[in-house]
Amino acid sequence: MFACICRGLTESDVVKAGRAGALGSDALIAALGLDDARCCGRCVRRIDEFVELAHRGVARAAQRQPRLSTTRATLLAQ
Repeated sequence: MFACICRGLTESDVVKAGRAGALGSDALIAALGLDDARCCGRCVRRIDEFVELAHRGVARAAQRQPRLSTTRATLLAQ
């Protein structure tokens, strides 16, 4: 689903920005280019939704990360 028509951004783009570390409103605005003068500004008014979406994407990615057992982690570190 599109999150910003002006910039052609999808919800996946917001999630990717969140996974790259843009988790606050200012960081997302900068990372997604929502401060561009050509952007109508509707997305910035919904930035709280973008922040929530970015955080959910990070949480989902963390859940998918395989957990290493202590023994396996020790062996890999050697």
